[in-house]
Amino acid sequence: MTLLFNNVTLRLLGSDDFPAEAKRQAARDLTAAAAVGALTVDVGARFPLTTSPRPTTAWTLVAVAAS
Repeated sequence: MTLLFNNVTLRLLGSDDFPAEAKRQAARDLTAAAAVGALTVDVGARFPLTTSPRPTTAWTLVAVAAS
C-alpha cells in the first residue's frame, strides 16, 4: 500500500533550517550513537552498480516493491 493511501505526511527539513549549534550537537549525538552501535539500517536488497547489463529502473522498482 502506498503512503498516499495511508494518509501519511512527509515533512522534509534541510540542514539550513537549523542553527549551527543544533547541527553540531546533532553530529555529536549521532557520532556517540554510532560508536555504541545504536544506529542500524535494514537493507532489503543490494543492486551492484558495475554489472552488465545494468538493471532497468522498472526492474529495480519491482525488486524494491517485492521486499
